[in-house]
Amino acid sequence: MAVELFIYKMGDFMESAQVIRWLVSEGEQVEQHQPVLEVMTDKVAAELESPASGVLKGIREGVTAGATVPVGEVVAFIAKVDENVPVLPPLPTTPQAEPIAVQHEVPIAGEASQVRASPIARRVARELGVDLGQVRGSGPEGRIREEDVRMHAQSVKPGRGFAPAVMAAGVDRVPSVTASSRGLPATPAPGPEDRSLVLTPVQKVTGQRMTVSFQTVPQFTLTTNVDMTNAIELRDERSGFLQPGGRRLSITCVLVKAVAAALKSYPRGNCSFAGDRIILYGRVNINVAIGTNDGVVAPVIRDADRKSLEDLERELSTYQNKAREMRFAPEDLSGGTFTLSNLGMYEVDRFEAIINPPQGAILATGRIVPTPVASLDGSIVLRPILAMSLTVDHRAMDGVHGAQLLTEIKRRLEQAPFPDLQSERVP
Repeated sequence: MAVELFIYKMGDFMESAQVIRWLVSEGEQVEQHQPVLEVMTDKVAAELESPASGVLKGIREGVTAGATVPVGEVVAFIAKVDENVPVLPPLPTTPQAEPIAVQHEVPIAGEASQVRASPIARRVARELGVDLGQVRGSGPEGRIREEDVRMHAQSVKPGRGFAPAVMAAGVDRVPSVTASSRGLPATPAPGPEDRSLVLTPVQKVTGQRMTVSFQTVPQFTLTTNVDMTNAIELRDERSGFLQPGGRRLSITCVLVKAVAAALKSYPRGNCSFAGDRIILYGRVNINVAIGTNDGVVAPVIRDADRKSLEDLERELSTYQNKAREMRFAPEDLSGGTFTLSNLGMYEVDRFEAIINPPQGAILATGRIVPTPVASLDGSIVLRPILAMSLTVDHRAMDGVHGAQLLTEIKRRLEQAPFPDLQSERVP
């Protein structure tokens, strides 16, 4: 019996996917779990795998590059060689987005068809008006990466403008936006020196979700300062356990460990509001926000409380590599129970984050700043101080709950090493 190939939900808030390209042609033999269709979800590019072994048949009319397909819609079948499959109705007509750039699509002006480039590099090239044929790739086998495109764009003479990128994106003329019912002023018409940037799927869904969060979730923020002396010593000490020549432990890694330990000891903070009840999660799955040129993604470190600092660092490194091309597995981005957003590497001192619904809280951290502090004997010493802000859903936690959680995180950082690492300390 033929098996349906359909668009399945790959994220907590995914409603549809945009087709990038078919990886297999009609009538080709496929194996179970073989990628057959590449799509762009509301977060990242993903590959739809075959649910069974057999022959790809009955590709639905309209399921082509640029088409938007709702979650649950069947797009083809996997069947036996001599098996007939139902004829699916054409995909309902919807305004199609510009097909997403892929390696085998029609090249942009001046670009050789054999140029090897990542999908995100091709999209950025269109945004910046860069001829990929003139870019030297630094990836494997000379593959062009996003940073190669941006470096090339910076090296060309100024004054060339952005018209090619704007024209390619189909937004060379942007209509004015009328004033809203709230009486806000209309967006002014763009002038000759202005340019427009088309929002990526990640930026669109982030904007939508943060708007909903800010408008519907009663949230408040608590702040504190943390003396990171012991945490930094722990970071430097544990870095010796990584492979020679590898990256050392990051402050983000230490923060994840501290947050995970705090949530384990204070489970009331690992929660979500659910109408007439509050859900207390049994597992500590921490989303870690990662900034990219396509927007912010927050992959999940599952069971963070059970992992060593070294394991956490390796997982963070893997996610950062995936973020460069926005290629995550569906499970990488779903199932989180708490979010950490660290902007210290951008020299941000302190900020307040917006809750990632339906989670009950999010922790925002800035950079570590040497700060004069009064010691117990009355002398003034410099200490590495970190500013932390915990934003809480007031429906899930009150001020006391939030304060207790923030205090527990602070205590964990200031009393590092963490209890579960005592037996692993370097002699």
